[in-house]
Parts: sequence; structure tokens; C-alpha cells
Amino acid sequence: MKQYYYVDDSGQPAGLVSAEELMGLHRTGTIKSTTLVRDASHETWRPLYEYQFAEAAPAAAVGVTECPACGEKIHVGVFASNALLPPDAVALINEYSPAQATNRCGKCGLGLWAEHKESLRREREDLVRRIQADLASIPILSLQSPLHWDYTVCGLVTAQTTTGTGVFAEFTASFTDIAGAQSKVYNEKIKAGENICKGILRREALDLRANAVIATDIDYAEVGGGKGMLMVCMTGTAVLLRNPEILGSSASETFQRLEALRDRLRHLSQYRADGEA
Repeated sequence: MKQYYYVDDSGQPAGLVSAEELMGLHRTGTIKSTTLVRDASHETWRPLYEYQFAEAAPAAAVGVTECPACGEKIHVGVFASNALLPPDAVALINEYSPAQATNRCGKCGLGLWAEHKESLRREREDLVRRIQADLASIPILSLQSPLHWDYTVCGLVTAQTTTGTGVFAEFTASFTDIAGAQSKVYNEKIKAGENICKGILRREALDLRANAVIATDIDYAEVGGGKGMLMVCMTGTAVLLRNPEILGSSASETFQRLEALRDRLRHLSQYRADGEA
């Protein structure tokens, strides 16, 4: 049986309760159709009516006339209106505001919504920057089973990148080949493609809750009718290393930090930072 949390009158999470108990609280007026509720197995808070329980109708259907947060009248007029904010806006405000509310109207919430959309944007950018700074700590090895590693397989990770070589690059390659030397232009493009693929493999591994990539294979090819595109492909097996200290004393701390940053970024992905406030 599913269990739920709900936000009480003091703005604090309460529960766990069943769907039937939620409906009982709704019938007695303890909670409203706009009360924020979340499934115990998920992190997203939504108003009760969105769960489509039989007795929980949308706010308009139960005649909400006042804002639960500030008490202002809810009305729609020709020259002036004051409506309740959409649930995702209220959830975003509650994410950053110390003053929690089951709902907010335009008068008390629009300013906060705009402010916290900017907070969301800044935090997301900071999280991405911090993840990128630590991402290189995820090792990528061609070994099938590294010595003394204790790990669990998480899944396959792949990456592909294509780069234009261009006429000048091909001319340079031909000239240097005649001279018996390697083409510096091609080497640089291959190396850049490898680095891009490694970054993709690490991001995919992090998404799979892995902290290393083993059994990595690299392939190269020229693609396109005129052979003007260089393709680098990588595949590997993402694994969760259970003894990360084998990589060094700071590896465990770095991986824990990456996990926390990843989880926070995933949590924030439920909110929209675009659109009109």
C-alpha cells in the first residue's frame, strides 16, 4: 500500500499516511485540495488534487476564495485579477524560501517566484561547474578486470564524436606523409575527439551511479562522402567501485562529493527555470 507525506498547517511535512487516511483528513477539513503531498517513494511535492483521488478536486472546484499564504482574495476581473500560482511555482518557492506555504497567489508569490527562478538557475550552473571539476576523477581503463578492484557492474556507456577535418587538414596530412612524419593536424583532432568521448563516458557513468569505467574500447573512422569527417567512438562498462581507496586516499571523498552534487542536480531538475513569472 502506498504511503504519503503531506504539509501541515505549520508548513512542516507530516505522515506517513495512506490514501484513505488522506481522504479522511480532506473530509474533516484538516487538509485542503491544494495541500502539498508527496508519495513516500518520490521527492516531488504536488497538491492533493493532482493525485486524482476521488474526493480531491482542483482548487477552483472547491471554491478557494482566499490565498492560503497571505489571505488576499482570489478573483478574476476585467481590469484586475489575483489567481493562485501553478503548483510547480509554489514548489519552487518552497524549495528556497524558509516560509513554506501550501499555495500562493500572484500578490504574495510572483516576486518570490521570479527571485527563486534566478536562484535555481544560479545553483544549477554552480552544480554543473563543480561536477565538471571533479568528473576527471572517474577513471577510464581498458582493463577488463583491474587487479584488486571490488566492483559492481552498472551498465554499458557509449560516446561518439565527429569532427570536420577540412581541405587544409587533408592537404597538410598528405604533405607530411610524403615527408614520412605524422600529421599534427589529425593528431590534434583525434585527441580532442578522445577527450570529448571520455567526458561523455564519465557523465553517463555518473548518471548510472557508477564511479569508474572499465573494458573501454576506442574506434576511429573517417565518415562522409568526401571523407571529410573524423569520428571517434568509445564504449565501456560503468562500474561502482566498492573499495575506492585503492585509487588513493582522497578518491572516496571525491566520489561522495560527486554523488551528492549529482543527486542535488537531479532533485532540481523537477523545477522549471524558464517561462514567465
